Amino acid sequence: MKKGIKNKDIRDFEKACQKIGDIMERIHEYQPDALLFVSGESWTDFNLTVGMAEAEENMHKRNESVVTSVIVPYADCGSF
Repeated sequence: MKKGIKNKDIRDFEKACQKIGDIMERIHEYQPDALLFVSGESWTDFNLTVGMAEAEENMHKRNESVVTSVIVPYADCGSF
């Protein structure tokens, strides 16, 4: 146990994050513009996007760049 989190849950969390990384590597083989974009204020979305860099300043284009979005409970997209 570390900081009150069970070792199995820590391992499962690390495994899930690695799986996301593996999927992004696989996607980049055929779509190099794909990004994992994390956003949120009162909830946090994990967004798979294509063309996000070009859409940075335009909210409509930014929304169009989202391929899929998953809300992750108890996540924060703040910075350290």
